[in-house]
Amino acid sequence: MQLGLLKTFLIIIAAIALLGSTFKIMKEYERAVIFRLGKLLRTKGPGLIFLIPLVDRMKKIDLRLVSIDVPRQDIMTRDNVPVTVDAVVYFLISDPARAVIGIQNIYQSTFLIAQTTLRNILGQAELDDLLSQQSKINQQLQQVVSEHTSQWGIKIPIVEIKEVTLPEEMKRAMAKQAETERERRARIIDAQGEYQAAQTLADAGKILSSSPQSLQLRYLQTLRDISMQKGSTIVFPFPLDVVEPFVQGIKKIFQKEGSEAKGKKEESGKSMPKEKIADSEPQVIDNEPQVTNFQKIDVQPNKSETPPTPPQQEILTQYQKSWREGKLKPQYVQWLSTDRCQFQCAHCETTAQQANPKELTTDEAKKILDDLAELGCEFLSITGGEPLLRKDVFSLGQHAHQRGLKVGLTTNAQAAEKNLMALEKTRFDSLVITLDGYKDTQNHLRGTEDSYERGIRTIEFFHDLGAPSIGVSTILLEENLQELPQMTEEIFRAGAHSLQLQPLLFQHGRPARNSSELVKNALRFVPEARRRGFAVEIGEVFGYLGPLGPLVRSTPFFCGCGWNTFCINQEGDVVGCALSKASNLKEGNCRTDSLKDIWEQKFSTFRQNVPSGLPSTCSQCEHVSICRGGCWLFRAQGLNPCFLPEAEQVYQEINNALYSQTIEGKSQVLSR
Repeated sequence: MQLGLLKTFLIIIAAIALLGSTFKIMKEYERAVIFRLGKLLRTKGPGLIFLIPLVDRMKKIDLRLVSIDVPRQDIMTRDNVPVTVDAVVYFLISDPARAVIGIQNIYQSTFLIAQTTLRNILGQAELDDLLSQQSKINQQLQQVVSEHTSQWGIKIPIVEIKEVTLPEEMKRAMAKQAETERERRARIIDAQGEYQAAQTLADAGKILSSSPQSLQLRYLQTLRDISMQKGSTIVFPFPLDVVEPFVQGIKKIFQKEGSEAKGKKEESGKSMPKEKIADSEPQVIDNEPQVTNFQKIDVQPNKSETPPTPPQQEILTQYQKSWREGKLKPQYVQWLSTDRCQFQCAHCETTAQQANPKELTTDEAKKILDDLAELGCEFLSITGGEPLLRKDVFSLGQHAHQRGLKVGLTTNAQAAEKNLMALEKTRFDSLVITLDGYKDTQNHLRGTEDSYERGIRTIEFFHDLGAPSIGVSTILLEENLQELPQMTEEIFRAGAHSLQLQPLLFQHGRPARNSSELVKNALRFVPEARRRGFAVEIGEVFGYLGPLGPLVRSTPFFCGCGWNTFCINQEGDVVGCALSKASNLKEGNCRTDSLKDIWEQKFSTFRQNVPSGLPSTCSQCEHVSICRGGCWLFRAQGLNPCFLPEAEQVYQEINNALYSQTIEGKSQVLSR
């Protein structure tokens, strides 16, 4: 009886053991590699699997991602700098069968191949690349390790360098180098600020010297500042109208004596000694009305006096003379090399993702460069779209340099870091980065996470190269107005030389114009930025800005379309204005017409003293000979091209503020 129970118990245990070896359960991340009589059968799982007892054998494989810490390695870089590097490798099994039969120890083998690859790759890299281009080195490590492990059924998705440890001596040397470089940049920025401040002061001096009223107000403001200092001295300004009769009397005496001396010289027919000439020459005293009793400045021109010839009219007269004599040359030509761009910004007219099949070829572009050199062109600006999307842009830049042309590049900087070596080799004479907002605003407008940061790094790169001109172009938008001060400081700190504000021209593909209040706020910002030493300017598309012009621009406004500049678009069409799509402003095509003939015989619409077809508000305006109808692009789109009313209001505000400060200063002085 007992023996029978024992047999039954043993049979039950054997049956349970047999069932346990017959049925297996695989989890979702597990696979079973089945061998039948030692021969690979198949891979099974997940779920319930069946094995033939004593015939089938199973090897369980985990498919989850596994990390291996590669211990610190002492490595000598390509430029003979000893460093200590540690890394981490992430791998997973993509083919369980190959991982079982292809290699004995998966983990040890992956660890060893990662360790040796780390030594080989980093030994070929220089220290600067190891520190600044780790993402590129990580990618290279991942590719090399994957080539070895793929045959084992192992996939390597990530290889990362965790830390690079330098010797203490090298750390000190690098810190000293970085400190020296920052000091160099600080000295350059300080020198640039001093130069810009001196230039602004010189411009202000010219304006004050041409307006005695402004000079008097400035004098009174200085007295107010002096009176605010702690001390016992009280300063009272002496009104100039008290001495005005005496000044006029002295002037008449000197004029009379000068006339008598001149008459005596003519009668004698002999030259007078230099000392006598100095004594007898009349002293010219400015007869313009002085500002006395703190009178308010009148910004309107004096109608009774003959106004001086404006500089714009002198420029136009010189161009007309050169045209008649056949000596007119294009000084600045813009080439819209492509309409492709990585972005589709709402405020930009360029939205193409693919290249235009009618774009100028490399040979056609080189022919145009040769023609521009023959015409005597001084500067070529390559823009787009995004010109760096053209693979031949660097060879074209080098060809232009060989023909004696100075070349500039306008870019959104998205592809600049991929072409650093080519950019350094080409050495463009001018670089313009398009930034339309500060940090998050710029990234939101572009639809990326690092557009602003790429722009700043590109400015720093060209600054380190010693580029002669680095500019930033910004479209004036509601989103970026409040951020202009922060953005201005950061781009000039990075090494930019100038910032130019351009008006809004397009919104979602349609012509658009900034609001009047937004324009006035921008016009208020620019003089303040220039006063602080930043080279910020209002773009040419804003047109003539009246008396505010010298405060927001370094040169007088003049629309040079057809006179000293023109544009060639992607298909070779020649137009006066770079952004004009109007067919009636097309002058010809470089593929079918001679560029020399186009320049010398076309542009009749632009080469008029007062353009025809202006609206009555423009044609009857007193500034029409200077403004010449404002921006041609605005007018071609049917928009109001005139920002003069906003500029005059802002200029009046500046005068009122100066007047109020003077009155306040007088009150403080007299109260003492």
